[in-house]
Amino acid sequence: MAFKISWTDNAKENIRDITNYLLDDWNFEVAEKFTDNLIEQTFRLEKMPFLGKEHSELDAVRKLPILPHNILFYTILRDEIIILNVLDSRKK
Repeated sequence: MAFKISWTDNAKENIRDITNYLLDDWNFEVAEKFTDNLIEQTFRLEKMPFLGKEHSELDAVRKLPILPHNILFYTILRDEIIILNVLDSRKK
């Protein structure tokens, strides 16, 4: 059974910020690689919701790397995966 993916407004905003940052400070190929990998990982999460590691401080939160500099944080409620946030460690 595939899980439903939901995004918080905060996660959507951070994805836009990360994409804009990558376009401004890096290039189109880097931004495209980020979005392609993000989409691929969310498809994987739909089928394997426990793919990410448990957060060390928040029991209900899991984290999944998106390329070396990005981390997707999510939680699972029944048959739904809620993407809480996506962070980029390169951002100033």
